[in-house]
Amino acid sequence: MPSTSVPKFNVRSAEDVSKLIGLLALGAITGTVFWAINLPLPYMLGGLLSAVTVFALSGQFEFRITFPKHLRMVFVGLIGAMIGSTFTPELRQLIPTMLVTVLSIVLYVVLAHALSYMVCRKLGRYDKVTAFYSSMPGGLIEAVELAERGGGDTRVVTLCHFIRVFIVVITVPLFYWVVSGDLVGSAAGETFERGQATAVDVIALVLITAAGLGLGRFLHIPAAHLLGPLILSAVLNGTGLLTTTSPTWLLFIAQLIVGTGLGAQFRSPSTAVLLTAFKTTVAITILMLLMSTLSAYLLTKITNQSMDGLFLLFAPGGVTEMSLIALSLNLSPVVVAAHHVLRIFLTVSIAAASTRYFKST
Repeated sequence: MPSTSVPKFNVRSAEDVSKLIGLLALGAITGTVFWAINLPLPYMLGGLLSAVTVFALSGQFEFRITFPKHLRMVFVGLIGAMIGSTFTPELRQLIPTMLVTVLSIVLYVVLAHALSYMVCRKLGRYDKVTAFYSSMPGGLIEAVELAERGGGDTRVVTLCHFIRVFIVVITVPLFYWVVSGDLVGSAAGETFERGQATAVDVIALVLITAAGLGLGRFLHIPAAHLLGPLILSAVLNGTGLLTTTSPTWLLFIAQLIVGTGLGAQFRSPSTAVLLTAFKTTVAITILMLLMSTLSAYLLTKITNQSMDGLFLLFAPGGVTEMSLIALSLNLSPVVVAAHHVLRIFLTVSIAAASTRYFKST
């Protein structure tokens, strides 16, 4: 176990600021390389790997590094505002047709979490708290934060969720490529932009983020720093009161900050920890993908929707990446995002409620 005297990375001086800038610059360079070779979530992965390499694996800083928490939370909120901006008035016309799939998502979340929890307990041999948050079918950032509050191993939770997301955003596009012959889902190829983003759009997103963070905290919404701005942005854009376009460069910056923030608090895992997390997460991800496939197949029997479109509603990847794949397949990214936001909202709500239980035991 690390000593309590281990130096921590706190932004309190000019030297600390320069270290932070250097870390973000390294993450940006790594992310640009990942973007150039069409990896998914390029700047999030770039920031994560850079932070882990520079700090978590560094003998100077040893295990745990403190990253400005509020900086990370603000940019998580900004991502929420950008996701919410994809909601348009047309979504209201589609709501009646989404009832069956929405109910299916609820059932999927409960079953996927329960079965994945069993895998974590049996295969990974994790304690109850760590297994519970590692098996959440969504909410990477929230899972790590809730696990920390509940007393779980944040190293394992971080590993499991990043491995899950990475596997999904790599395999799902490859699946569609094998079936259709078209390469889809690259984070470098599609964006959420509905037009040319302007300075007004950026200012509006920043204001929505600030207001959403305050609203989420006031209403005590689970994962308020994500869902507060997301809900506010969705309401404003979905009712037509506001139309915002999210520039790709802003999404990349947000990915970089969030990924770096996660990586900076990551302790160096042993080979045994890494291998256990990998095999456990592969099993969980395969389970979730099989459940997604089965759910989509069953829904084709009672709806007029296609198998590929329905599968995308359940695939346990990130909202951003699944929506990008939807764009590539000429499917509605709004509908796909709505289902994935629901999946994450349900998952985080259940997990947040359970945190009180874990803290009391």
